[in-house]
Amino acid sequence: AELAEKIRVLIEQTEFKPQFNLTVSFGVAEYLKDESYESWLSRADKALYKAKHQGRNRVCLATDLD
Repeated sequence: AELAEKIRVLIEQTEFKPQFNLTVSFGVAEYLKDESYESWLSRADKALYKAKHQGRNRVCLATDLD
C-alpha cells in the first residue's frame, strides 16, 4: 500500500506533456495463506473499483472493503 501511494503521488505530480496531467487509482490486496489466485485477484479488483467510485486518484486496500 505504501509503494502504491508513492507511485500514485509521483504520477499525480508529473507533467507528462505540457498541460497534461495523469492520475491513477490502485487496489491493493495482501495475499492470504492458502488463498486461491482468483480470490486474491478478485479482492484487489474490488478494491480498485472502490477507489474509482470514491473519486479516483487514490489507493484502496482490500481490507477497507465493506
